[in-house]
Amino acid sequence: KRTTINTTYQISFPIGQPLDMLGRYIEYNKSTMSIFKDPKVASRIKKSMDAKKKAVNKDHLCMLPSCSEDAINSHIIQRSRFLEPIANEDKKLMCLQTRDVYPGKLPKFQRIAIRGILTFKGFCQHHDQQIFAEIEKNDFDLNSQKHLILFNYRALCHELRKKMIIVEWMQDLDKEIDDLSAKAIANHKASLKGFNLGIRDLESYKQKLEDDLIKGTSNYKFEVHKLPRREVVTSVCFNLENITLEEAEKVEDDDWENIPLKFSVMTIFPTETETVIILGYLNEHENEVEAFKKELGGISLDFINKILLEWVETWACSEDFYKSKIVGIEEMVQSIAMMTNTLYPANQQELPNLME
Repeated sequence: KRTTINTTYQISFPIGQPLDMLGRYIEYNKSTMSIFKDPKVASRIKKSMDAKKKAVNKDHLCMLPSCSEDAINSHIIQRSRFLEPIANEDKKLMCLQTRDVYPGKLPKFQRIAIRGILTFKGFCQHHDQQIFAEIEKNDFDLNSQKHLILFNYRALCHELRKKMIIVEWMQDLDKEIDDLSAKAIANHKASLKGFNLGIRDLESYKQKLEDDLIKGTSNYKFEVHKLPRREVVTSVCFNLENITLEEAEKVEDDDWENIPLKFSVMTIFPTETETVIILGYLNEHENEVEAFKKELGGISLDFINKILLEWVETWACSEDFYKSKIVGIEEMVQSIAMMTNTLYPANQQELPNLME
């Protein structure tokens, strides 16, 4: 995904510097919460949240270009095979989401029914059943290229749908920005442009994955890693290029704008005996993926720890995992999730180890 730079809150720290995350968040929060008490700011936030809710809840068409049917809610990760086995007796998991948080507030762990975890409106009922029948009705084969393609196709489409919703949300707010400062209007337009570029990138990635599935091309490579079992689950797409403040001017370069960012799609879930990571990427991006894995210390439980705390918007865990690994440090975990890539870049701090 392409993102814009928020220079107001960008802070850099030396790599490896220990941070008092909760204390730093509280200090930051105290300095900013007064802003939200301003009636004008509160009114803008309400309009923004209403526009977002409208974009999220509206009907969306099936993501197959030739289909005009409404999409249904589908799970990115199979409910019966990977979610139900780690759910509590009420069929709920503990879920942390950072993208639906009211400005200035910490995200919170919530018990959410598995029917609503990691879902999106991607395909109509007919095409959802038709496309994914092979992995829904048969045992999931980690050695099958087709199964890996189908598994990651949903994850990629989920990210694309999120970007589409954000663009609709921001376009709905266009009529509300006329009285903002010139800088604020410019920031809004730059953000909208960035998300539209992200959609274009994802549509390019999607087409190449569809070519692998339908035409038998070999655009994508998939890695399957098996680690000791931990009852956590997530799915994420992210770019492998960090646009730092020093590089910010490159977003105005036509050549950069027209070249899709290098990306990867990742899914993490538990089986009965282990934790599985499926990492998918274009063959031409292999060097960047290797560099990313090296930066995070290689594939291990610590790698999963960093991904959950710093790289994903939504992840879930079992009640047992929550009670044994998170209770007592909830606010620290929540503040890290909220502040990463806002107050500081990822992978530049000491993190609590949820995987030990």
